[in-house]
Amino acid sequence: MKVTVKLFGPLREQIADEAVCILPEKVDRKIILQGMQKAYPLFAQEIANCNTAVDQCFVDEIPVTITAASEIALIPPVSGG
Repeated sequence: MKVTVKLFGPLREQIADEAVCILPEKVDRKIILQGMQKAYPLFAQEIANCNTAVDQCFVDEIPVTITAASEIALIPPVSGG
């Protein structure tokens, strides 16, 4: 299904506030990242380092079900001081 993915940090600056990619109904972190890397191959390295969230909950290895209305986000690594 075609979904909108919110972007943050450098990806937001390089691509846009939101990106579109194709994902299956059941996703985990790996599937989301692979879908975005396929849609935006020039940014594959940056995408690979991101965390993922669906409906404001982090997603890792446990698959979750999404709909076209789900809020999906890529969150880059953060450092602070």
